[in-house]
This record gives sequence, C-alpha cells and structure tokens, in this order.
Amino acid sequence: MCVRFATWNIACGSLGYNFRKKESIIDFFVSKNVDICFLQEVDRFAERSCFLDVPEYFRGYTGMNVCFYPSFTMEKEDGVHVREYGNGVLSRYEIVESWRVDLGPVGSVPGAHIWESERRSALFAKVRIDGKDVTCVSTHLAYTENRTASKIRREQVDVLVAALGDCVRGGGRVFVGGDFNVTLCHDDLAVMRGIFGDKVAGREALSGVVGTGVDYLFQLGGAWRGWAVCPAEGLSDHPMIVADL
Repeated sequence: MCVRFATWNIACGSLGYNFRKKESIIDFFVSKNVDICFLQEVDRFAERSCFLDVPEYFRGYTGMNVCFYPSFTMEKEDGVHVREYGNGVLSRYEIVESWRVDLGPVGSVPGAHIWESERRSALFAKVRIDGKDVTCVSTHLAYTENRTASKIRREQVDVLVAALGDCVRGGGRVFVGGDFNVTLCHDDLAVMRGIFGDKVAGREALSGVVGTGVDYLFQLGGAWRGWAVCPAEGLSDHPMIVADL
C-alpha cells in the first residue's frame, strides 16, 4: 500500500482572505499529489471565504471524496446560509462513514484567549483503502498566546484520545492529522506522545509521528516511509505536512 497523506490548516479563519486566491490554493494542493488530506480552518458560506462552500469547492475541482463537520456555526452573512467553520477530510478513496467528536470547551472560560475558549472538534472518517477500512481524523486544538500551557487543550487531548481508543479497539489502522497549536514536546501533548511515539522523526528516521511547529501527522501501528514540509507562503500561515505510507 502506497498512500500519500497530508495535513493542512488552510487558514480561512486566521488570514481571512484565503479564497480570494482560490485557484492558487487548489493548484498548490493538486501539485502535492495527496491521496488523503486532513484540513483545518475550513469555512462554509463566510464572507471572508467569498461565501464559498469550501469543502464542495475542493471536491468539485479535485474530484476527490470529501467530508466536513463544523466545530461551530455563526450567524448568516449572505442572508441565506448559516456560516460554518470546522475540519475536513479529502480522500481519493471511498469515505464509508464520518462523524464529529466535540472537544469543547463547554461554556465560557473566564480569562481565556478568545481562540482558546473557541469550540473545537475532531472529524472522524472511515476510509476504505484496498478493501480495508482505516480511521482518519482531522482536528484543531485550542490556541494560546506564545504556546503556553492550557487546561482546555489538555482536556481536548483527553477527549480525542478516548475517542481514538474506541477506534483502536475496533481494529484497523488509525491516522490523525491536525493543528495542535503547540509543539509535540509540549506537556499538553504528553498523552499523544505516549500513544504514538516520543519524538518527531528526522528526515531519515522511521516513526509514526511527523511534522513541524504545531502541525503533525500521526499513525498508529506503523512508520512513515518519508515526509516533507511544504511551505504555502501567501496562501496560509501554516505549511502542508506531507507523508508517504
């Protein structure tokens, strides 16, 4: 099995004007020859994204299967559609089923940065590759200034790991990609390190964890054959992380 995975925060929310360059974003994505991609900061019907249904836009231009779930919704900006913001999965393979896991936080958090208290989620998708189902997860955890520790983020990791445990017990491979808003060595991700490995792989190393900064790809039960950081300057403030299975 030779499959190329990627994770990419496309920054609809943080840059605010991404899809004024929508053709460039698609060209960049297509150039990486990705088979399964985990997307974060995905908009539907937001003015900042030219009112596009962004998951459908990707599907229409790539011909890939897509699933999307919002982390939260917002008031209408076009007078017709409720705005949605969340995570997506693009796949050249069949997406058998998908579901959303709410990561919280529940209610307001006094003193927290607005992006720390913002509601987060994980999108789980069963993808059928060569007749076998694998679990693919796209997620985006709480933000803190200067990547300081966050009780909210640690609680989100605990919820995510519990949901992953159900998938592991059900059998099959598990792949996770996302923007974790801290580096892998941070204490907030200690539980993730315990499950997937203690360190990020160097270019020549074999590991189940690859990535840089705050963006990572995890796999359980195997090692990546190779990986790369693909800067997306002018399109997103996050690079695309690409890894080959």
